[in-house]
Amino acid sequence: MKEGIRDFILFECLTAPVMAHAMLAGMGTAAQTQVLFYAVLLIMNLICLLIIFVNYKEQFQLVDYNESLNRDNFLYVLGGVVGVLVASTLLSRPYGVNSALYVPLFAEALPLFANLPQIATQILYNFALVANSEETTKLVGHNALYMALVSHFPESEKYAKYVSVVVPVGFWSCLHAYVAYVGPMMWQLVAAAFFSGLIIFAVMWKTRSLLAAITVHGLYNVIVMTASTLGLLKAPVAYVYPLGLCAFAAFNTILLVKLRRARNRLT
Repeated sequence: MKEGIRDFILFECLTAPVMAHAMLAGMGTAAQTQVLFYAVLLIMNLICLLIIFVNYKEQFQLVDYNESLNRDNFLYVLGGVVGVLVASTLLSRPYGVNSALYVPLFAEALPLFANLPQIATQILYNFALVANSEETTKLVGHNALYMALVSHFPESEKYAKYVSVVVPVGFWSCLHAYVAYVGPMMWQLVAAAFFSGLIIFAVMWKTRSLLAAITVHGLYNVIVMTASTLGLLKAPVAYVYPLGLCAFAAFNTILLVKLRRARNRLT
């Protein structure tokens, strides 16, 4: 078995206890509906990915997504988190909103940040349920739409790639309008989520790893959740906050490049 697909399977298997905990913790509360939505969505997506993989392997798929998340992918993940933070902040800032992406907190089931176990629970929810289900939704759309277009219009494969990237990301962005972006600025914020989705797709494309996309999405959610809880996502801090993270990312990038060059000299 390929190492990449083994890591992917292991990650998805580990979501089962998180899902069980989320359902039991939210039993009888408003959070139960939210947990059930993400759980059903994730299960449906995994079934679709399994059917596609069994019948088509990796042929005719737009994205190779089952590579392992290794040390070399760290730069892409970090760059993706910074890119989404900058894009979501700058695109939503003119409308007086601090963040372009909606971060579910499951607050009814478990009060946010009351103690360490609850912090861990919120983080696990956003990685295992939210980021996992949303990124697999887009991935199924990317590969299924690409296979359908190529099979019917083989002479237009180049255009099929663009359509297969844009449409699932656009659909995912519009889903935010149901709950998260209700109000006069709905479509501006949907557009901000769309560009953020393109950045996450670029990370998955470069790394060939769905785990990389899930990590970017999950880290972004955790950063926004933490900053919001600490009161940092208030003007003018919301505008400056990504700039500090960019500086931190640049420092880490330089450090990693130097370490790689040193390793190459030694080998």
